[in-house]
Amino acid sequence: MLQQELAPHVGDITRALQGKIQQEQVEAELQRYLDFGVPLAQAKRDIVRNYGGKLAPASVAKKLRDVGPHDGSVDFVARIVTVNPKQVTARGEQRTIYFGLLGDETRVLPYTAWRDFQLQKGQTVTVRSAYVTEWRGEAQVNLGERASIQPAEQDLTPDALGPRAAQEKHLAELRGGIPAVTVTARVLKVQQREVQVDGKPKALWSGDLADPTGKVRFTAWKDFKIEEDAVVRVQNAYTRSWRGMPDLNLGDSTVVEVLSSDALPPRSQLQVARLLPIGELEELGGGADVLLEGTVLEVKKGSGLIFRCPECKRVLQKSECRLHGKVKGTTDLRVKAVLDDGTGALTIFLPRETVENLLGKSMEQCQEMAKEAMSPDVIEEELVQRLVARPMRVTGNATSDDFGLMLIASRADVLQPQGSRQQAEQLLGTLEVS
Repeated sequence: MLQQELAPHVGDITRALQGKIQQEQVEAELQRYLDFGVPLAQAKRDIVRNYGGKLAPASVAKKLRDVGPHDGSVDFVARIVTVNPKQVTARGEQRTIYFGLLGDETRVLPYTAWRDFQLQKGQTVTVRSAYVTEWRGEAQVNLGERASIQPAEQDLTPDALGPRAAQEKHLAELRGGIPAVTVTARVLKVQQREVQVDGKPKALWSGDLADPTGKVRFTAWKDFKIEEDAVVRVQNAYTRSWRGMPDLNLGDSTVVEVLSSDALPPRSQLQVARLLPIGELEELGGGADVLLEGTVLEVKKGSGLIFRCPECKRVLQKSECRLHGKVKGTTDLRVKAVLDDGTGALTIFLPRETVENLLGKSMEQCQEMAKEAMSPDVIEEELVQRLVARPMRVTGNATSDDFGLMLIASRADVLQPQGSRQQAEQLLGTLEVS
C-alpha cells in the first residue's frame, strides 16, 4: 500500500490514540499488520485497542461541499467530469494513474485514482472509502486500493453540478492542480496535432499564451477556433502540473471569448521574457520562457563532450545506458551548471548549439580536441575556465522535480563583469560632487 494511501488511516489511528504514540510508529505498525495480510479495518481496530483508544465511527455519505482537506475516509455520490491517464514511477516501478474532476450539486473537486476503476466521463458513481489530502490548501479526493466505486442509482447531469469557484488569475499566478480558473491572454502560438486516447486518434490543440505577467502553455481538447495573436478570455479552464510547470487545459466546460486586440499589449511586447529573481522562481515552482541573470558557481561533472544512448537519448555512463545496457553512443555537447543570483540558485542545462556558441567551436572541433588530448575531459575543463565565476543571462523553461529547480536554456550569454575601473570612476564622481 502506498504511503499516500496509508496517510488517512494513520491519521484515524493517531487521532483515536490522542497522541499516545508518534505518527511514524503508527505508520510502521499499520504497514506491518497489512504485510501479514490482516484486513485494513481489523488492523486499525487492533492497533487502537492495543493502546487503549477508540476509533471514530465509520464515515457517512457526504456532499462534496462538506469534504475538507483534513478528512480521513469519505463516502459520496458524484459525477465524473474528466478522466486523464498519467504515467508515474512509484517504488521504482512505472504505473498508470488517473486524475481529473468530479462533482455533485454542491461542488467540483480534483481527484486522483491510484488504480484503474474504469471511470468514464459523464458517469455518476457512488464512492466509498476514498480519502482526502491537502494540495496547496485545497481538498483533493484520492481513490486508493481500498476504495470501492459502483454506478449510482441517481444520475447527476452537468447542469446539476455545483460551482468550481473559478478564480480570475494572471498567468504568473497559475499553479498545477487548479480545478477552475479564468485568464485573459494573447495567443502567441497555436497548433493542431493528433494523439492516441484509449487506442483511438484524437485531435487536440496546443500552444502558448501570454499576458504582462508571464507565459503559459495551453492544451485544448476541442476546437475553440483559437487564432494566433488574438486576445482571449478563457473561463473555467483547469491546470495540470508537469515537473513544476503549469499547463492550462481547456475542456468541455471551458468558454473562450475573443476580446478586442487592444485589451492587452501587442505581441512584440509580450514575447519579451521578464527578468525574474531565482528566489521568486523557486516560490513559483517553475515557469515558461523565463529570463534569469546570475553567476555560474559550478560546472558539474557530465558537462562538455558526452555520449547519449541512440534509443532513449540518456547520457551514457562508461558506455552503458541504464535502460539499454552497453551501446554505441552518439556524441553530444552540453553544460550542466549551477547559477546563483543572491536570491536563490538552480541547475541550468545548456544544449549543444548554446555550448558551441559559448566555446566558439563546433562539436566536430571539440571531438578533434578530445582526440588530440586523448580525453573528452579537455572540453569540460575549458568550459570551467570560461564560465565559473562569470555572470550569465539565460532564457528557457524552468521546471522542478525531486532534485530541485532546473532550467533548460534556449539561449545563454556570458555577460561582461562590472570592472573595478568602472566602480572607481563612479566613486570618484561621487567624491567630486560632494
